[in-house]
Amino acid sequence: MKTFNYTINHKPIESIIDFSIFKNEKNLLIQIFCGEKKDILEYILNIITKELPQAICIGSSTDGEINDSQITTLNTVVAISVFEKTTLKITSVNENNSFLNGKKLASILCT
Repeated sequence: MKTFNYTINHKPIESIIDFSIFKNEKNLLIQIFCGEKKDILEYILNIITKELPQAICIGSSTDGEINDSQITTLNTVVAISVFEKTTLKITSVNENNSFLNGKKLASILCT
């Protein structure tokens, strides 16, 4: 696995991330840590899913972002992980009991 971290600090994401280097990767996990407004997170997610539709994306809001040893606030950090010997899967469950959620997720995802 290789991970590439990018800080999106009020510049167009396309000028920071060269999406072409990830186009042929099959197992991509993209994590978005957003210290900005929800519409910024949605905007970044829309660009990423357009550029890399095969990627699995997750995102969260933050009260601080870490990229290597740099800690910031009110920015967005995008971590792109490329898995070479692992196959990624995604699913969701919606039970009221968190234990049952975990059990169901494990039965679906673990192979």
